[in-house]
Amino acid sequence: MSTDFWNMSCVMMVLGLVFVLGGVILNGYAARQRRYRGHAEAKVVDIITEPRSDAFALSQFRNRQLAVFEFYADGRPVKVKDKGDPYPSPYKMNQKIQILYNPENPQEYCVAKRDRWKLLAGCLNTAGVLCIVCGCILFLMYAARIEL
Repeated sequence: MSTDFWNMSCVMMVLGLVFVLGGVILNGYAARQRRYRGHAEAKVVDIITEPRSDAFALSQFRNRQLAVFEFYADGRPVKVKDKGDPYPSPYKMNQKIQILYNPENPQEYCVAKRDRWKLLAGCLNTAGVLCIVCGCILFLMYAARIEL
């Protein structure tokens, strides 16, 4: 009986476990890199126009448009203004966005962006699960004494 399937199944299982472990480590790293721990879905409830200050006050666009976000932090509604300085606001009314905020002070927030570490962790976890499933199939082929 050939042990090729046995060897390949062991290699795939170990490789899958290494991938899954790498994904878990990257997920933990991504969580530690986040600036704020609170997470909420915010809604754009208003877009207001304010005069610019500082160096941008002399530009051709003397005003800036700010989105007003509303979200719930620990069951309390919170309204905050966008921190950006674009003239046409990149947000639309009633648009929903993901917000990360400080649980102690919900006025401190940032708009959540795509996290490349979390994306890479998801890819590693998927590859790990596929390797483990492939290893199981190879082991079952070995156990069924299939010869090629």
